Amino acid sequence: MSSSRSSESNVNTMATNPTPFIHPQHQLISIKLTDSNYLLWRQQTYSAIVGYGLESFIAADSTPPPRFLSSGSTDAPSLNPEFATWVRQDQLLMSWLLSSLSENLLIMMVGKTNSQEVWNSLESNFSGLSKARLMHHKLQLQTLKKGSNTMREFLGKVKACCDALGVAGEPVSEQNQILYILAGLGTEYNPAVVAVTSRVEPYSLNEVYAMLLSLESRLDISTQTLVNPDGSIPSANLAQNNSSTNQKAPSPFSTNNNTRGGFSNHRGRGRSTNYRGRGGRGYRNSNARPSCQLCGLNNHTADSFYE
Repeated sequence: MSSSRSSESNVNTMATNPTPFIHPQHQLISIKLTDSNYLLWRQQTYSAIVGYGLESFIAADSTPPPRFLSSGSTDAPSLNPEFATWVRQDQLLMSWLLSSLSENLLIMMVGKTNSQEVWNSLESNFSGLSKARLMHHKLQLQTLKKGSNTMREFLGKVKACCDALGVAGEPVSEQNQILYILAGLGTEYNPAVVAVTSRVEPYSLNEVYAMLLSLESRLDISTQTLVNPDGSIPSANLAQNNSSTNQKAPSPFSTNNNTRGGFSNHRGRGRSTNYRGRGGRGYRNSNARPSCQLCGLNNHTADSFYE
């Protein structure tokens, strides 16, 4: 008789002092679950569930309390208040989980009847997908190149990959991030690569950022000084390049001076230019006009060709 009264007392206490409920309107997490943030969502959600002491509802061995109380007599069994409380809390937890999902993921939960089914369904659907994304980010980080991107764009892509790996549970250290950055640079950034890799005390990530952005600015300035605003090459550079190229080509007014004792007369504009071969040596008339190395004409030189 005393045991029956004790059981009734516990039931009354349970009914008057139910376990704390977690309601779907409680804003316990700051994000909704999408196709790309499962690990971040799970960390926040599971912490909230444990904080409320409700992890038993989603555990693999979760079982509800008996629906009815057995009185041991022939009387009809009475409803167990603990079961009613458990169902209420489970349905509120399920509703809260569903409210944290994005709209496209809610379709997957149609037909689920309790919070454990919702949780297990999300676990099974995203576990394999998360591993695939993890491998994708690792491969992308290893093959990322600056190419035609600006330095800020390139550094942003490296950071995005590293952040994604960190969320997936495999954070990338600062020094490894620096190595990935240096590996993706072109040869024009070799001075920065040498400076970073040859220093005994390692650079911080922010120091490498500042160095590369500064070097990019210097390279841009150097490129702008070599090109006119209209995109053409400055005449001084062009004349110098053409002069060095044409030095190997014979002038249209050149003379073969290998004739022994011969005399050659080339007539220019109103005045002749004389070459006399003597013993394989020749001499040029001091009155000859200067010849341009670029066009071959007299009266000017390559220095004044573009003037």
